[in-house]
Amino acid sequence: MMDTQPKNKKSKPIKPLFSKQKQKISLKHVPQTQKINFRIATLNIQSINQEKIVDVMEYMMTNNIDILGLTKININKNTLRILEYTVQDKFKLYFTTEEKKRTGIGFLVIKEFAVYVQQFQYFEGRIGFIDFYTKKKKIRIIQAYINVQDKEKSQIKRLYKQIEHWTNQCLDSFVKDIIIMEDFNTKWNEYEFLDVPHWRHDIFNYFKKHFIKESTSVFCDDISDMYTYISNNPNHSHNKINYIWCNIDLMLSTMDSKQQDVQPVIKTDHRMITLDLFMDNIIVNKNNIQKHQPPSKTIYCYDEMQ
Repeated sequence: MMDTQPKNKKSKPIKPLFSKQKQKISLKHVPQTQKINFRIATLNIQSINQEKIVDVMEYMMTNNIDILGLTKININKNTLRILEYTVQDKFKLYFTTEEKKRTGIGFLVIKEFAVYVQQFQYFEGRIGFIDFYTKKKKIRIIQAYINVQDKEKSQIKRLYKQIEHWTNQCLDSFVKDIIIMEDFNTKWNEYEFLDVPHWRHDIFNYFKKHFIKESTSVFCDDISDMYTYISNNPNHSHNKINYIWCNIDLMLSTMDSKQQDVQPVIKTDHRMITLDLFMDNIIVNKNNIQKHQPPSKTIYCYDEMQ
């Protein structure tokens, strides 16, 4: 992980956890003896702090989530240092530290699976990925938060191109699978049902061209009623603006994908999306994870296309 200590400045003491928070962290992950699924999830967290990340950990352990992608984390380097200290016993953090509002993405990975994370890259604080390589699967997991607005069209199209670039690297290799988890702030029904042409749908067209499927629509009988954003305004309808996309080969290893509420444990106006993969297709032997593997590395992207 990146160095989060400011240079030439004395580090501030890390705030200790409250007893209630310690009790939450002590919760055990659901027993794995009967676990057949490897669960990946995504959530728009609407900012995060020390207390909120404890709630997130509680939810992950209770719901057996192994990797959680987060958007809109909006943290600085000092906050990252505090969060790393808070989760260090059970989780590994991969977070960006952009200090602009409404930005930031990251991943929380169960510590025993963090040995499989080979690298973490990000671009402009809004998109990033981890490469998760086991003996059975090589999976690139992309997390994105893109606030689609006409006034930011040039930036959005640049982010789309970077996602396509990262995805093409996997598709061209023929051995790597791809998962794209994102909040595109783009309404699903406009693209899927209304056929309204718009530049904001360019990324959906790319996915369709390359046989990358939206996972929840595969496992849901009535996709017209799916939603992930719950508006606080009663005059606004709920919308589906969060997604998990997978290449067609990885879909064959998928057993389920759905939306679920996280309230009241986690405060946000978004629902979580989960993706369940068959454990035996991902991990050789979960009870025999290698303890001494090379540490993962973080690669920093510049504001230019690779």
